[in-house]
Amino acid sequence: MAKKKNWKKSVVTYLFYFICAYGGLITYLYSGQRDMLYHPYGASPVPDAVSEVYAIDITKRGFSPKGWYIEAADPDKPTILHFHGNGGNVASRYDGLQHFIKDGYGLLLAEYSGYGGNTGAPSEESIYQDAEAYYTYLKYIGLEESQIILYGESLGSGPATYLAQKYDAKALVLEVPYDSILNVVKERYWFVLGLKYLLKDQFNNIGRIADINMPLLIMLAGRDAVIPVEHGKALYEAANTPKALRIHDYAGHNSLKREAVFNDVQEFLKQQ
Repeated sequence: MAKKKNWKKSVVTYLFYFICAYGGLITYLYSGQRDMLYHPYGASPVPDAVSEVYAIDITKRGFSPKGWYIEAADPDKPTILHFHGNGGNVASRYDGLQHFIKDGYGLLLAEYSGYGGNTGAPSEESIYQDAEAYYTYLKYIGLEESQIILYGESLGSGPATYLAQKYDAKALVLEVPYDSILNVVKERYWFVLGLKYLLKDQFNNIGRIADINMPLLIMLAGRDAVIPVEHGKALYEAANTPKALRIHDYAGHNSLKREAVFNDVQEFLKQQ
């Protein structure tokens, strides 16, 4: 009888410790989730060929984010509204987009709240507000919808898709996108119960993509260890036509060759 009581006591003790440890893990993940998702860099020197511009605060936050703008050298070429990934800043993407600039495209590198010296802090809501502010800026300076390409890289596929659902543009280009941040997190933290209710920023691209009818190009990395390629494929399958999928089989999340990406976009746009 004594052994049975000791066994029950041990089970209760271990269960208590497990609940405490699990509760501590959940608290840590919940409170620190935005620090894990967003990795902003501070401001970088602005190149001579770039104008630093302030977006238009249409949501009345009391501040406007600033990004980098290069006017189209070729009046027949569209302007790319580019949203970068969760790490770095606009400066870390500038060199990788030189093929577009040299070919005459315009480029607005959208910097997020809390990144690159901007006021505020990154969140799903603030990044969507940033996106609308930059789109409004391009309209304010006289660009038509047919002159704007929405381009989202990784995390930036969220604001690009958000805009594409609400506004018109020439095309939507997504580089290593996700179906939703929630689905990516579920795969990584499968042992956490109730993630749907714990995750603050879910960026539900797949919930928006069926409402988008502009031409869509999705470029994926076959060896993507950050956002497994299946998530991008799921987004593509849920999308309307016209659409195109390019998979760079031997590339990782951050190692797509920039010339190959440029060629993908050029080929895609010629078919539209």
